[in-house]
Amino acid sequence: MIYFSLENSYLKKKFPDFTYFVTYFKKLFSKDLAFITINNASVNLYLYTFNLDIFFFLKKNHLLQYKQLVDIITVDHLRKINRFVVIYSLVSLKYNFRLNLYCPVTNLTGLPTLTKLYASAT
Repeated sequence: MIYFSLENSYLKKKFPDFTYFVTYFKKLFSKDLAFITINNASVNLYLYTFNLDIFFFLKKNHLLQYKQLVDIITVDHLRKINRFVVIYSLVSLKYNFRLNLYCPVTNLTGLPTLTKLYASAT
C-alpha cells in the first residue's frame, strides 16, 4: 500500500513533475516499495527489500538527481522479525531536497554496498 499526497504545495514548487515521478516509480518498483510518505522536509520511501536499481534510478534520473549520499543510519528494533532498519539519506543538490530510503534487514542477512554509486558509502 502506498500513501502520498500530491497536493503538497511546497513539493509542487520544488518538483513540478513529482506526480509523474510517483506514478512512474510505482510502476517500476511496485514489488519493492511498501509505501511513500511526504513532508515539507523530505520524501520517505519504505521498502520491503533492498534493491540497487532504486538507488541507480534515483541518482541517474534527470528529474530527481539524488547524487549525494549524506547518511547511512541503522535502527535496532529488538523485538521485531526484521530487527534492523537501514536508512539511506540522499540529497538532490539541484533541488535542495532530501529523500530517505528505509530498508528492513533481518539478523542473518546483509545489504550490498553502494560504493560503486556513492563514494561516501565506504
